[in-house]
Amino acid sequence: MTLPNEDKWEDYSNLRRHPKDTDAIRKIWLIFSRRLFPVLSFTYIASVIGISLSREHILLDKSAYLMGFAIMGWVAIAPTIWILVRVIDDVRKYAKSWYLWTAGTQAVCGLVFYFLFPETSGDRWLWGLTSFFVASIPIHIVIYFFFMQRALAASYAWPLTLAGVAFMLFGLFIV
Repeated sequence: MTLPNEDKWEDYSNLRRHPKDTDAIRKIWLIFSRRLFPVLSFTYIASVIGISLSREHILLDKSAYLMGFAIMGWVAIAPTIWILVRVIDDVRKYAKSWYLWTAGTQAVCGLVFYFLFPETSGDRWLWGLTSFFVASIPIHIVIYFFFMQRALAASYAWPLTLAGVAFMLFGLFIV
């Protein structure tokens, strides 16, 4: 075997990209920035506020931020599936069906989880998240009607996203 020679290497930096590649990257960024990030931020803020109102210390309870993060992760599954299916051109038309099936499956799992592990059983398993998984069912409906049908304008999406990031950072640094 011989070592590569300087003469055998070609410069590929000037290769032109296909316009569809750039367009796909732009579409993915728009889907994330105007659909997914605002949805997750809205979910996180609403969850933290809802959990904090049921506790003694409003917005100063570290477990409320942790529970809000768990709820946001649970709700993010269906929109992420929607994005993955929507990006593929051949199956793009099935994205809404995939979203509905995924969100429906999550709703059924949340209801089963709620009935199998009731909060009245004495032990507060998973900080009482069972009721919040069931409460995420309306969040999936809101996501479908207000966010999945049409992307938000950047003037609404970015402030909502930045507010969610601010809540996360605030929750991260609470002692």
